[in-house]
Amino acid sequence: MSEALSLCLRRYPGALFAWAQSERLKSQIPASMFKRNYDEDSEGLGHAMDALTLFGLFAVTLMLVCYAAEDRSPWFILAFAVACALGSAYGFLQGAWPFGLVEAVWAVVAARRWWLRRAADSVTL
Repeated sequence: MSEALSLCLRRYPGALFAWAQSERLKSQIPASMFKRNYDEDSEGLGHAMDALTLFGLFAVTLMLVCYAAEDRSPWFILAFAVACALGSAYGFLQGAWPFGLVEAVWAVVAARRWWLRRAADSVTL
């Protein structure tokens, strides 16, 4: 028995029971469940991204770029709102409805900021 396991068992006596149970359960679970499922075409790099994941990556990247450039033009604020709407669609399509809901709120907030900034810019001109 390793020194770390021995120390753990002395501090937490119940851990021995949990460890024994986990070892017993591991022997009942097929080994194939512990292996990663790689595509043969990917040469061990994992699964290729599907279209939905690429869409989400595009939406979040667009959000980041537009947020960073908001001070340059009000149109970047509008683009940020559109990117948030795309992120919201991604969240709902993926099944993560809380993410989709929060992104929808951000889209409305950003659209309102664009509207106010555009109105303020037209008054100052």
